[in-house]
Amino acid sequence: MNENTGQFRSAAFGGFHRQDVLDYLERITRENQTQKQALEQALAEEQAARAQAEARAQQAENKAAEAVADREAFEQTLAESRQAQEKITAALAEAEAQVAALREKVNDLEPGAESWRRIKDTAGDIEVSAHERAQRIIQSAQDQAAEIRAEGVRWILELQARCPPSGSIPQKSQREAPYSTTPARG
Repeated sequence: MNENTGQFRSAAFGGFHRQDVLDYLERITRENQTQKQALEQALAEEQAARAQAEARAQQAENKAAEAVADREAFEQTLAESRQAQEKITAALAEAEAQVAALREKVNDLEPGAESWRRIKDTAGDIEVSAHERAQRIIQSAQDQAAEIRAEGVRWILELQARCPPSGSIPQKSQREAPYSTTPARG
């Protein structure tokens, strides 16, 4: 057999040389086996690559689904944050308006408060002055009462000195004597 041309040598009885055919079949079988193994290996590699690609695609889909879920959660959180911010902004505006109103009230009340402070100070001064005056009046009244008492005692002693000894004029009871305004005559 001519290896390069693939032609078989002819046999003497018709047909082809048997060893050439067998060698050819064996060579073709080896080539076929080699090619089959190469193709099976390539197929296995392609299947592995496809499985890896499918796994990567699945991972990418999972990540994409997670990203979508994260985005939706973020959008929900963002919407809630915006609502909270709007409420806080409204509350802040209301509080600022209240502060402005209270400042205006304070400004309106300050002159009156100052007037009340002056009245309070004046009332305190008047109260202290009245207390001091009352103390002076009480002291003066006590001094006058002591003088009147002393005068009454002197007057009684004078009367007693002018009066005759006991027994000639009927004496009044002691309770009546202090209230008597006329001196006893003898």
